[in-house]
Amino acid sequence: MSVDFLSAFKFNKKHNTIYNLDPRTKIFILLIYSILSLIFQNFFILVTLFLTLVIFFALARDLKKLIAYNKSLTFMIFFIFFINIFYFNIDFALAMIFRLLIMMDSFLLFFATIHPDELSQSLYKMKIPFQYAFSISLAARFVPSLTSEARNIRDAQMSRGIDFQKGSLFYKIRKYIPLLIPLYISAIRKAHFVAESMESRGFNQKIKRSFLYELNMKVLDYFLIILFSIIMFLGLYFTFFLSSIIPTITQLIQLMI
Repeated sequence: MSVDFLSAFKFNKKHNTIYNLDPRTKIFILLIYSILSLIFQNFFILVTLFLTLVIFFALARDLKKLIAYNKSLTFMIFFIFFINIFYFNIDFALAMIFRLLIMMDSFLLFFATIHPDELSQSLYKMKIPFQYAFSISLAARFVPSLTSEARNIRDAQMSRGIDFQKGSLFYKIRKYIPLLIPLYISAIRKAHFVAESMESRGFNQKIKRSFLYELNMKVLDYFLIILFSIIMFLGLYFTFFLSSIIPTITQLIQLMI
């Protein structure tokens, strides 16, 4: 995993169904995916849930971004698999992998398809104080910026003869440690600059906020909210009352033997 994987979260406006959804709908979908990935235990159900997420990426025309992002998680996936298969079993190990993929990819879909300004506005309309909504939006805006900064620092060190590709895994990780100090200093400087700019514009004044472009829920937004509410209800019902219907991988292997 390199510093480049965070650049996948950068927002690039596209005109399609997923990008045009209301941010509040995307927040709701993100919450449902996160909750379902935690309550489902069966591998086959988690795979089905993951495939529905892939469909969303296909509709957003971001499949290449999804593949590149998941490739950057390869080491983490193998690490989680071998740790869990050693202490538990193959069912739990595979379930943990897809639980990770669903949560990480749902956050990727959310941040890659929502503009930071729309994020703060949607949170504000959900009765979250504007200071907190703006802070979350600002953090989402700074992630690609810090990624670009880290890439520049890495390239500068490579020009001085440091090779980040050679050596063992732990040796490679140790080479990335010198990136942290200049990156941390750069982040502090940017935060200080933004804080001063906000204070000079009277940001903390408690006034009613208005926006240049107002968010409006459409028919598709209401449909998806109702659909995912039903999926959430069915998922909870299935988990508590019908989870034994679908066999596990271990049970299928035993039947084959």
